Amino acid sequence: MNIDPTLRGADRIGNLLLGVGAAAYSVFAHFDHAWLRVLVGAVGLLLIFGALRGT
Repeated sequence: MNIDPTLRGADRIGNLLLGVGAAAYSVFAHFDHAWLRVLVGAVGLLLIFGALRGT
């Protein structure tokens, strides 16, 4: 699928910002369950790695 390069760049920046936000939230927020902290952190890392790899 061909995507406009401008939109692709905006998508990568958006994913990177969401990933950093999720990772920071998992570190600094108070969760009642440890598995929830791990889940939010994992989603954040997946978003960061996806943005950096360009997928």
